Amino acid sequence: MTIKSTLFTLAIISLLPNVLLAQSLNEKLDDSKSWRSETSRTQSSHYRSDVREQGGFTTQKEVVGQRELFQERRFNEEDFSGWVDLANRIDAIETFIALQNEGYIADDAEVLKPLPIKNIKVKPGKIVSIRDIKKAREGRYTAADLMNELRRARVLDADNFVPFPKDTIETLYRDVDFSFIDARIAEIKLPISQKQSARALQRDLNQLIRTKHRLNEVTQLESTTYQSRNETFLGQLGEQVLGNVATNVLFPNKQKVSTFEADYDSTISVSNFYSTLRTRLNNAPYDRGGDGWILLNGRKSVTTVEGHHLRDLDDRDISSGYFRIQHNVVSNDGSLDSGAIGLVQYGLSVDAFDLNPEDNTDTLPAYYSPYVGISSLNNWFQFDFNLGLSYRSGGFLDNALGWRYGFGLHFYPISPLSLDLEYVSQNQPNFIDERTEWQLDRTSVGATLHYRSLALTGGYRWYFTSVDELISGWYLGGRVYF
Repeated sequence: MTIKSTLFTLAIISLLPNVLLAQSLNEKLDDSKSWRSETSRTQSSHYRSDVREQGGFTTQKEVVGQRELFQERRFNEEDFSGWVDLANRIDAIETFIALQNEGYIADDAEVLKPLPIKNIKVKPGKIVSIRDIKKAREGRYTAADLMNELRRARVLDADNFVPFPKDTIETLYRDVDFSFIDARIAEIKLPISQKQSARALQRDLNQLIRTKHRLNEVTQLESTTYQSRNETFLGQLGEQVLGNVATNVLFPNKQKVSTFEADYDSTISVSNFYSTLRTRLNNAPYDRGGDGWILLNGRKSVTTVEGHHLRDLDDRDISSGYFRIQHNVVSNDGSLDSGAIGLVQYGLSVDAFDLNPEDNTDTLPAYYSPYVGISSLNNWFQFDFNLGLSYRSGGFLDNALGWRYGFGLHFYPISPLSLDLEYVSQNQPNFIDERTEWQLDRTSVGATLHYRSLALTGGYRWYFTSVDELISGWYLGGRVYF
């Protein structure tokens, strides 16, 4: 046996446990799905690495190169489905505007007379949405129609390939190779009347076709090193030598190349072309068949007035009344892209209690709370946050001034129902003694049924003081929007 073979045998024997651990590590790092997921997120020229250490062996995967390759592409209808859906949405918006100009639809999207659209179910007096019109006109313009138009304009050939001149095709992707389709795409006919949005759709289609021909190639280098963990100098030196030998024999550097198709997401902002259409507030949630509380070209402000009554179901003979008036003002209109709006809210709430409801004898104070707040609202969800003052008055306790804060969550899942969660805390802090002089917390979980500008609301409510629960039970009330 030679000296070289003897050293190699000793290296294998001494490092066998670590080698097995390193092999297990390599298997995990070779998981193609995990690796592809990582590299597919690497879209820039910045190199990144994945380092794993186990048993003294350190395996590192590092992106060492990226480039864009050209691939020939046979197009099908699925490739254009997202673009066609966007074109149909723009068509529905233009139809909505045309119907407004012709007197079929009011400024706030209420239908004034029967719409000249087949298959639409919205009747006069109800709200019509862009989605309603788009659904009713479904099938008017399809991906098959677009592909026929692309073949007519010679953007695609009879086999649905882009007809590149043979001498221009290169291995690497180059935007200049697609310059000949620019004028041809400009010739295709679209179901869009506004020139600005039609040109934007043509540019978007041009970019989509280019992107479908691009492959992203990523080159990754995998290397393994060994670092001795022996604490003595001679032991560390010997183990490091043997580790380096084992690494070079068992774990040589490997280079892997992977390709994945480039993704393209449209950058068209519909609201830029139809900025006069803004989302605001409906008269009330679901009023005239609307979605939630959002309405196209709706009102800038709505006021609500509501009152609740709660009777404690335990032995304590106590009840409570709740009143609130609130003004909601649209601070940020919503666009056709997002639809979400911002509100500024200000109002007054009153919480009153009665220990002897039958005798109508007031022995507990009432809490008066003026407040101001903000709210974010879309078609199905609303979040409120508010701050204000709280004034405790009447009853056997001294009058006192404090502050309040609260929040609310409201969900609009389906007409005519909304679900509500609210929490409000009113208290008077004593910063010198670091304590609270008095406190009243109100938590409510309930549901509301809406009908036009009226609503019936009910649920369960808890009132807590700084010491104990004051009252809890089912509440019932009503609300008016105007």
